[in-house]
Amino acid sequence: MPIPRDSLARIRTSLETLRGHAADTDTVYARALLERAQITENYYVEQEISKNRATILSKDPSEAGDEESPGRIEMAIPYDGYDYFTRQARDDVARKVADQERRERTAIIGYLLLQDHENTDLRSSLNLHDRYGAIPVEVPVTAADGGFDQLTADRKTCLISYDFEPDPPGLVPAQLAITLYDPDSLDLPQVDLMTEQGKKYVGDVIEKIRQQVNFKSELLLHVVVRLFLPIKKNYPAPKPSVARMSVRWPTITSLQTLSLHLRDRPEAQSANMRQREAPVRYNPVKRCLEWEKVPMFLDRTNPGDGDISIYVYESAEMMLSIRHPGELYEQPSLEVHAEAEVPGYLLSGLEARLYDATGHPQRLQPELTTRVHTDATLVLNDAFARRDFSPFQHLVFDEIIPDDMRITDIITALHDAGFRVDKVLPARQGHGRDAKTRPLYWFLAARRREGPDDMDLWVFVEGKRYTTERETTMHGGGVTHKTELDSGELKIFMRGTLARDHKELTREMNALQQTLRELYDRVRQRR
Repeated sequence: MPIPRDSLARIRTSLETLRGHAADTDTVYARALLERAQITENYYVEQEISKNRATILSKDPSEAGDEESPGRIEMAIPYDGYDYFTRQARDDVARKVADQERRERTAIIGYLLLQDHENTDLRSSLNLHDRYGAIPVEVPVTAADGGFDQLTADRKTCLISYDFEPDPPGLVPAQLAITLYDPDSLDLPQVDLMTEQGKKYVGDVIEKIRQQVNFKSELLLHVVVRLFLPIKKNYPAPKPSVARMSVRWPTITSLQTLSLHLRDRPEAQSANMRQREAPVRYNPVKRCLEWEKVPMFLDRTNPGDGDISIYVYESAEMMLSIRHPGELYEQPSLEVHAEAEVPGYLLSGLEARLYDATGHPQRLQPELTTRVHTDATLVLNDAFARRDFSPFQHLVFDEIIPDDMRITDIITALHDAGFRVDKVLPARQGHGRDAKTRPLYWFLAARRREGPDDMDLWVFVEGKRYTTERETTMHGGGVTHKTELDSGELKIFMRGTLARDHKELTREMNALQQTLRELYDRVRQRR
């Protein structure tokens, strides 16, 4: 981020104080360039996903299974004699230092300016000023047996590093949303069909309900990574990503029984790119499944304190299909690790600029990176208990005339069972000229509270009318009388969903089926 013009005077003052004057001091300056300059901050989050959820910041990186320093400044310059520590830089050193001098000497090749470091311990560890501070970038230039030619022999690289510790942020920067699904329940509507907004999706839902459900034994692990980043006003929005993901796996497994799909946000990709397969590998050393490079997208922006806004990012949906989940049922928990990487941004608010020994900005500027490591423990007993169950029934009733009276029978039976029913469409079926040829249909959405959860039941009724003949034999069989009468057929597709327990939902669907059979048996039009 560019530094304001009114700050340049203070910056130059800081650099001037450190630089001094070559004529008055013994300081050595060299016209060399850094090959690499990086500032990295690491934050650690621990999360438990169970009935008693908890998300906390981990104070000690070793507790999160990582040995990286919470914060590090790292710079590198190779003594190559060409691009970085040039022959010109060697001559700068040679003019100042005698060739036969053997004591340890260093040369200043630039300055690192640190700004807004108050949320770190850099002020005390590097003796910086309140808000601005500059540290010299010094490299060893001691003469050896070969003289100063060693500085351009391209055999050594100088590494400079400073470890620091950022203060704990005022918010938990990351969170994992992990859910276990039965694949058969994934095609359930994600909107409330009993609202006006949800009724727009009824057509898609009907097509899904009419499809015959083939129940599968596999499980689906659904993971989404969320980031919460405080961003200063006028600061460019960062572009984070999930650099690495891992799931600790209880046993060595074949990758043929596993598959990973990523589903991007709708506004991020075109419709034909919303879902794609991604590679996943098994690490036998760490005993975990691994994948990487998952994109993240800006979800929303929330106001924060002062000139700071909270940017909320969400990753693409990660769906790990487990075809043989038997080993999971024997485990008490599942451990998931996510490492989110935010380039060009430091969560502490620290900013940095590189200048050469004369106070001019260098072409190379520090690469700023924030890494957020999240270790989540999914308690499997709670996750299995929380799954949505979605039983399905398909009923056919012959010799039943489809009309609003028969739909009223279904609504009445649902009301008697304690459901609230909404006739989503249509409001009323007519009896026009084409009523005997066109298909008739109704869609009902029913809901009932079942403990802390909602029991939802969707009923799609498809009707067909036709005319049949009835033969009546009279006068001892001598006369046969034929009459035409209206008849029809009703097809009823029922699909329900309930968390944790499917028994009560299945019981209600069976009871509705029995009630309808008894009702329709009395009104059946027999030949």
